[in-house]
This record gives sequence, structure tokens and C-alpha cells, in this order.
Amino acid sequence: MATALRLVGVGLTATVLLVVLGQFQQRSVAMVVRVAAAVVLLLAILVPLAQVVAALGRMAALAHVRGLYLSLLLKVLGIAYLATLGAEVARDAGEGALAGKVELAGKVLILVLAVPVLTAIVQVLFKMIPG
Repeated sequence: MATALRLVGVGLTATVLLVVLGQFQQRSVAMVVRVAAAVVLLLAILVPLAQVVAALGRMAALAHVRGLYLSLLLKVLGIAYLATLGAEVARDAGEGALAGKVELAGKVLILVLAVPVLTAIVQVLFKMIPG
């Protein structure tokens, strides 16, 4: 609970600061505040995120799921979160077109990661079909 309150406090403090900076037309300082707040928030969630990854690893081991699939899932989640963060920073900077390209790049990278899994699924389906 304390971590959540700290994170919300950082977010609210950054928001108030950004509103004040916006009133004084301090765009370059505001961008630094946005990026700094994002970095602080991301660093603050590293330990809880590591705990989630460890728990997922334990569950995968108990379910006898190959580590490859867990790794793939974590990579996809990481790409999705990073692409969203990058796109939001670009939007905050008034670069909507760039934000769209960042999101597209993230989606393409996720598709690239999905190809081996889709290939494995198709191979299993072909084995199930009587020949």
C-alpha cells in the first residue's frame, strides 16, 4: 500500500508541476519532468515486477510449461509496455505521428516474436489431421 501511495504521489506531483510549467510556456522543462517522472515510476516498480516474474516462473515450472513460452510472454509484455511508454512520451511532446510509429514498431516486434509459436501450432495441427 505504501508503494502505491508513493507512486501516486510521484504521478500527482509531476502532474501539478507540469500544469504549472504549462502556464509559463516552459515546454523543454516540462519534457524533462515528464521523462524524469516516467523513469522514477519505472524504477520504483522493478522490484515488484521481479517478484511477479519469479512467481510466473514458479507457476510455469509447476505446470510443466516450457521456459521458452514464459520467456516469450515476458518479452511480449515488455515490448508492449515500452512501446506504450514511448508513444505516450512522444504524444506528450506533441509528436502524434511519431507516437503512432512507435506503437506500430512495437506491434511488429510482437508479431515477429509470435511467428515461432504460430509455426508450432500449425505443425501440431498438421500432425492431428489424418494424412
